[in-house]
Amino acid sequence: GCRLCSRRLINILQLSAALDDEFQWLPVEVQKQREICSYYILHFPNPPDVLDNKRSLFAGDFVVKPAFSRDKIGGHQVFVYPQAGELKLFLSEAVKLAIEKEACTGMELSRVPVQ
Repeated sequence: GCRLCSRRLINILQLSAALDDEFQWLPVEVQKQREICSYYILHFPNPPDVLDNKRSLFAGDFVVKPAFSRDKIGGHQVFVYPQAGELKLFLSEAVKLAIEKEACTGMELSRVPVQ
């Protein structure tokens, strides 16, 4: 799996990103029947350490249920944590609202504890 993004979602994420948010767009073509569409894979080359290790649930090194540290998140708006997997993506409430306002589809949004 991967974080496949449309041009519309890319625009929202780029406009919403903080200076500390570091991500890359990897172009990919998706073929649906005879139509070829351009999409992008959202990649995080250096995910920040944002987990609250005392409140997160681990199975060995695997994060079963993340909990974030508000201090570690700082100004991040669009991020993942190290070893989060290829599908997880974390957003600030402001970015979530922007995505909902633009009626982007194809993702499930839920809350994660932050203290």
